[in-house]
Amino acid sequence: YSYYEVFFILLHLIFIYTSDPKKVRLVVLPNGDKPKVKIDYPVNPTAGEDPNVLGGRITISGSTEIATNSVKDVYIQIDTSYNGNTFASDWVDKLGTNAKNETLEDKVTNIVDSIKGIPVTSSSKTNWRLNINENKTMEGTIAVKAIAVSESGKWTESEVVVFKIDKKVPQFSDLKLVQYQSGNIVKTLKYEDDVWISGSGWKLECVIEDDNGVNENSIITDNISLYPVTGKNQLDGNLKYKVEVPLTTNGFGKNEFTLEAEDTSEQKYQSSQSFVINYDNTAPEFDVKELSKDSGNKTKIENYSSGVYTIEGTFNEDSAGGYNQSGFERIAMYFTRTVGSTTYVIDPMLKKGTGTDNRYSGLTKADGMYWREAEVSTIKDDKITLKSSSPRKSG
Repeated sequence: YSYYEVFFILLHLIFIYTSDPKKVRLVVLPNGDKPKVKIDYPVNPTAGEDPNVLGGRITISGSTEIATNSVKDVYIQIDTSYNGNTFASDWVDKLGTNAKNETLEDKVTNIVDSIKGIPVTSSSKTNWRLNINENKTMEGTIAVKAIAVSESGKWTESEVVVFKIDKKVPQFSDLKLVQYQSGNIVKTLKYEDDVWISGSGWKLECVIEDDNGVNENSIITDNISLYPVTGKNQLDGNLKYKVEVPLTTNGFGKNEFTLEAEDTSEQKYQSSQSFVINYDNTAPEFDVKELSKDSGNKTKIENYSSGVYTIEGTFNEDSAGGYNQSGFERIAMYFTRTVGSTTYVIDPMLKKGTGTDNRYSGLTKADGMYWREAEVSTIKDDKITLKSSSPRKSG
């Protein structure tokens, strides 16, 4: 609500004069620190229609808003035997019966008073998500609602969302991210929420299967122009397909899309799987504080009598277009000296002196770092043994 407060300005000269009243509109938000929360996926059916049918691993996702303060935590409640009218008060007990192989009951925690919930797994509370039915054992009519709690302790809950889980719909499995270079696999990551990748040549790969068969033409994403399905390879006739979707990795941002599939039964059961993949190929903006410069306009470290040298710098990871960069991870500093045509990396911590015992050459340099490649003979527990022919430096 709003109200108006009137201010009088008093001027003291010889006499006291009162100015004309000035009105200032003040907006008061008694519940500004009470969050709003909604579930974006799955969605409720259109009025008069049956609940949407899903299968396999399901990602419940949503968002929060708050005027003042910030959202501390988001939780999910899951009624695994929804009766169509009332969300079960004993939903936690039913998790142990209807979803005992999903380990969801073990994740339930107390929110406030006697209210309980399953905390979301994503680091962001503004756009959050939680995976359920990872082991594909849930079935029937499911109801879910979200609860958001602010830093000040105020909480609110979302609208109840209802859907069905059917084991007969196409199932998604073996979700992974694969990086290719010149047609060869160079890196593989298991797909997880909020996963980060860097570099180019990445694809999202997964397996879609159904006992009745998968309709190959139905395997598409919800954004065909940005995320076309480029690979549909049969693994067991039309019962199982390996699917590939190329990812965008220019600059930094997110790949967000939903993969859809339909079976070949008369009912044409459909299912979908949503993906969110962060990428960052933008280096931090890094500035080193300039020290005194010599005539060659190069940074020069003064030889202070205390023997202490200070090199300072700052880094920055700007956001843009509503996306964040991955953030600062580590910093490395090294000393180099070029003698003739050979560049040496100097290790002043190894040995003092002007000889060659504290310098390295023939190193590999990439991504701003130097390292020496070595061939490993054995790996046991936390010990790595190098082959005798591998180059090494004692000390």
